[in-house]
Amino acid sequence: MKLFRMTLFMLLLTSCNANIQKKEIKMNLNTQSFTEGTVGMIGEHKVMFSNIMIQDYTLEDGTGQEGPAASLSLPNTKEWVVVGAGSTFLLDGKKYEVVEITENDPFGEIIVKLHQNTQSFTEGTVGMIGEHKVMFSNIMIQDYKLEDGTTQEGPAASLSLPNTKEWVVVGAGSTFLLDGKKYVVVEITEDDPFGKIIVKI
Repeated sequence: MKLFRMTLFMLLLTSCNANIQKKEIKMNLNTQSFTEGTVGMIGEHKVMFSNIMIQDYTLEDGTGQEGPAASLSLPNTKEWVVVGAGSTFLLDGKKYEVVEITENDPFGEIIVKLHQNTQSFTEGTVGMIGEHKVMFSNIMIQDYKLEDGTTQEGPAASLSLPNTKEWVVVGAGSTFLLDGKKYVVVEITEDDPFGKIIVKI
């Protein structure tokens, strides 16, 4: 009888956690937080998350790494998929990225976000965005405009776009149009010997 009560309690706890997580998804469609040892909703699917433990897992680039990881039971595969920070997995044709896995007391947390495709460009070079060649100037500290129109000072680069005769100064949080599509500058870093401009495609 005692064992039956404990089992019933665990089932109710799992159900409550899943419902809480479902509400969290509605609040933030891009980033979701799940508790180890529970079932949560990703899109329209129930995904089971195992307990977190230190083990080997595979990063997006295929290399192996050891660290806090959890196994996911995905509806599109009969096997458990082991993931850790930097891992990705597919569900309904969408790619999801595991941002962080933390071992907390009493329960650990798995943070997952919808993967965003980005492209990296080197300062002082010409790169392809879509079907167009775009020239990227050297990076320097200067004023640039954010998407909301406000001005900010920081690492920025000028882009020579084919649909304008002027150079457009961009930094992290800036946007620009090309062929009617909006692109977001995610990050600009000053590295040695060359800095990087990362654009969300």
